Amino acid sequence: MGFAALRFDGPLLTIEYVDQNNKLLLTESWDRSAGAPVGHADAGTEPLRVVHPNGLNGLVLRGG
Repeated sequence: MGFAALRFDGPLLTIEYVDQNNKLLLTESWDRSAGAPVGHADAGTEPLRVVHPNGLNGLVLRGG
């Protein structure tokens, strides 16, 4: 169990995920100032891995 705190600053969105002890688990940042949303995640010193059957291609939205 935990919480997510969303911060909006114009085209920027930052989401901080914390556990029930208020320990920061993950920070997710999105920037839409260049048009399409671009995001990244940071888990401190822990490496992040994409777990999706199609790899990164499964996470990318393409216009048609």
